Order: sequence, then structure tokens, then C-alpha cells
Amino acid sequence: MAKAADSHARRLANPVFQSERISVQYIIVTIAATVVLAVVALVYVARSRNSERRSDFRTQSINFRAVVRVKVRTALFGTVPIRGPMDLIVRDKGVEISNPFPPARVLFGQEYYFEADDLQVEAVSGLLGREWIAIRGESGGRSVDMLVGRNSNLAAIWEALVHVGAVPIGIVPRT
Repeated sequence: MAKAADSHARRLANPVFQSERISVQYIIVTIAATVVLAVVALVYVARSRNSERRSDFRTQSINFRAVVRVKVRTALFGTVPIRGPMDLIVRDKGVEISNPFPPARVLFGQEYYFEADDLQVEAVSGLLGREWIAIRGESGGRSVDMLVGRNSNLAAIWEALVHVGAVPIGIVPRT
């Protein structure tokens, strides 16, 4: 036992072992910094895609506002729910769906801006008969397909979207 402890102590005191240990730490820190920089770059690119539309939308008056739940349909993961409430804001010429908490909006890219005349809405049923409004349009240069829902008054959201110029597909939701 003493022999093993002595061997371990000598190995720790060896300058070659110390330099290997330090270089591994530098590699880990470098990888972590690279990941953080890559995430920051992706967030910057996503926000810059919407910057012109965002500034244009924020100058328009608000016609309708509701707190909703949102699920985004993706090709890779299917339908993914966004955690927490989202704001659905119908403006003069478009629709904004964004996280009400600005840091989450920025960090997670939870903001979507749709031109009203390029937007399609459709009432769809989910699990247990829950109704959703499927919204299809283009936001930030990419096609977005999402589901918007809430416990009640879904028909008011539908009416506000159609009133601003969204193209309705199918019938008005019952709730």
C-alpha cells in the first residue's frame, strides 16, 4: 500500500504529468468557450434575420393580444411544445408570436414575425379533443409551422388573425 501511494506521489510531482494535466484543462476550457461562441453566433444570426421585420412590426399599433401556448412543428423532432406562455400580438399588417420575457426571446430565439397576407390559419384537433390553430407562414427567411392554443376563446384569436389578413383554411374553432 505504501509502495502504491509513493508511486502516485512521485507521478503527481513529475513535471511531465503536471503539464499533461494542465493541457487537458486548457482543452476543456477551449471546447467550452467554442461552444458558447457558437451559440452566441447562432443567436446573432437568427436575431439579425428578423431585425428589419421586428423594427417594422414594433412601430405598428396592436389590434389584439393574447397569451397562448405554442407548439412548433419541426422536421427532425416532430411537434415540440415551447415551455411557458407566449404572447400572440396581432398588429396592423402582421402577427408577432414571442416570449414575453426578453432574455428568453433573445437566447432561445422565441420570436416569430409573420406578414398577415402570407399567413395561413387552420383549426386542428389535438389529443383529447383539444383544439389548436395551425399557423403556417414565413418568419426570418424560413418556413414556420406551429400550433397555437389556449383554454378558451380560441375563436377570438381566429377572428383577429383572419381580420388582419391571414388566409383561413377550414372552419372556425368551436372554443
